[in-house]
Amino acid sequence: MSKISKLYMLETEKEGNQDDEIIRQEIRQFFEKNGISISAEKKTGKSSEDLAFNLAEIGEEIGFIRGFKCAFRLFMECMK
Repeated sequence: MSKISKLYMLETEKEGNQDDEIIRQEIRQFFEKNGISISAEKKTGKSSEDLAFNLAEIGEEIGFIRGFKCAFRLFMECMK
């Protein structure tokens, strides 16, 4: 695990689960609006909402890492 990933984990632990319910609600609304139904529960033991939430978390972490790297490059450019 990279140092940036560890930093991301520390930051998300501070936030607690308050954003989790907001994300899950958005996922539910997206599924309903688009008529989406994922039947993966038999194979994975997870609901479609859980799988979508896991994917959202992965995207969030990748976005954090990309943003961190971009901010660092910008900082280094400003230091020149």
